[in-house]
Amino acid sequence: MLLREAKTKVIKLIREYSNAGNVIAPSKNLDYTLPMNTYFDTAQKLVATKKKINAKENIVQNSIDNLLGYQFSTNEHKTEDLNYSAIGAKAYYFEVSSDSTIYIEEETAPGVWTILDTIVHVNTSGVGFKSYKGLIVASDAENSIRLRFSGSFYYSFRYMALFEENFPSVDLIPNYQPYQEHKLKSTFYQIDKVIFSEDDTELYNADYKFSESENSNVILFRYDLKGEFEVYYYKYPDDVPNDDTNPNLYDDTYSFEIDIEAIEIMIMYVCYLVKSDEDPYIAGLFREEFYQLLNDFDNSGVTGVETVADSYGWV
Repeated sequence: MLLREAKTKVIKLIREYSNAGNVIAPSKNLDYTLPMNTYFDTAQKLVATKKKINAKENIVQNSIDNLLGYQFSTNEHKTEDLNYSAIGAKAYYFEVSSDSTIYIEEETAPGVWTILDTIVHVNTSGVGFKSYKGLIVASDAENSIRLRFSGSFYYSFRYMALFEENFPSVDLIPNYQPYQEHKLKSTFYQIDKVIFSEDDTELYNADYKFSESENSNVILFRYDLKGEFEVYYYKYPDDVPNDDTNPNLYDDTYSFEIDIEAIEIMIMYVCYLVKSDEDPYIAGLFREEFYQLLNDFDNSGVTGVETVADSYGWV
């Protein structure tokens, strides 16, 4: 259904389409029609939480191997230095909690370690971990590189990584954390399932999660998972377009994303919004009818399928 058709239905339902057998000129109903784009936008998003719209995005994650192996546990520095070394490392990452000193060192001769960089961490906040990462410029690419966790105090550290890849800048060094972030479209509403494309198997909840921030569209996959993932989810409709300088600009081009049955229910909500100031009683009847129809909605199917192909991660 086009936007113009939906607007006309609203005008008819609120009994403003004709008077004494004559059609009322559209110019006489501008106070009703001018805000309708915004009303339809609100109503369609509300209905879409019940009559869900399917969407799909393909995400590729190419996590870079850690020369130190799997390092997602938390470690403690007490009195003695703790060392983690690998041959040929060109970048590093780690997280540390309290006051500490960490050395990036190269074995320039057997048993001889030369300091390449020194990180002195001072905990000013008193809580949490701070991440550090950087590029390593060794005298010989085949030499061993180590992270040496030192200092005079007790502290915790975690997620140590040495990478053999050449990165053009520090910003491109990945955060070596248990889960890696990927952003879905901003219209994301609710997850359905995630499929691993290689063998067409569904991922378990432990394999991925969502950011804890409210209404987040950021999905996180376990760092060690590599490959292409098909993310099936329910989406909010895109915004109903609106142009204040030309309110009718999209009347004949915009089609709603929900199906016709859902549109009929949505129209009831727009009637409620249009009449809410002018006649609260009539508006209340439209609102009551809307929620009754919405709550009785059969959501056995879905509306449309939107597919977005994106590639994330590192190559």
